Amino acid sequence: MPAPAKKILYLHGFSEGPSNPKPAYLQQKYGITMPALGMYPTKRNSPVLLGLTGRWSAACMAGAAAAAAVPWLLYGWSGAAALGAWLGAYVAGVLCLRRRVVAEGVRRSYEKTLRIARAAIEKEAPDLLVGFSWGGALAVHCLLDGTYAGPCLLLAPAYQKLLLLQGGELPFAQSSGTPSSRVLILHCPDDPITPVADSRELADLLPNCALRVVPPGQGHRLLGTIEDGTLSEAVDEMLL
Repeated sequence: MPAPAKKILYLHGFSEGPSNPKPAYLQQKYGITMPALGMYPTKRNSPVLLGLTGRWSAACMAGAAAAAAVPWLLYGWSGAAALGAWLGAYVAGVLCLRRRVVAEGVRRSYEKTLRIARAAIEKEAPDLLVGFSWGGALAVHCLLDGTYAGPCLLLAPAYQKLLLLQGGELPFAQSSGTPSSRVLILHCPDDPITPVADSRELADLLPNCALRVVPPGQGHRLLGTIEDGTLSEAVDEMLL
């Protein structure tokens, strides 16, 4: 009787869907489960939308409303003039508090996607966890908090990047113990989104972790690892 197929759970990156090259390739070659984290720019879990609907956005709107009242009180503006002043003040308020807005959106989106990732891990009990970029950060978090204890393949993980974007508000590294999982990281040296130095730090943080720097020119998405076989080799290695 043939051995049952091993389960691979793929945590995708921001705006990455099932038809994107990496998940499509892994689905065709291995069969994967990919929970929808809902981080597309137009989805409810998007950091953009969550930031713009958070408490800091409310502060921007309150400031804009107050600023728009000034020309109305001084000059008796109404209609289009008052609306233009309000919109200008609103944009200025958003720009002034942009960092706060981004941090709020990333924090809330991260919390929502982490809950989805944890639920998927508990439901699927995967033999291998693969995480790309944002999904890689979630995978690291699940390793550190004990949600997942199996082998893990990280593709350009954005662990430190997300921590910085949200101002360090989440307890990213509150570990329930020292993870013993085998971990392999693939990262490109010219990644413009998450520097390879971040993965070097992760390799030092996780005790049973190896960093494999792929040839330059692949940027953040690592599509060259599909063409040259590096991705499939890494998956096969971690499934042993």
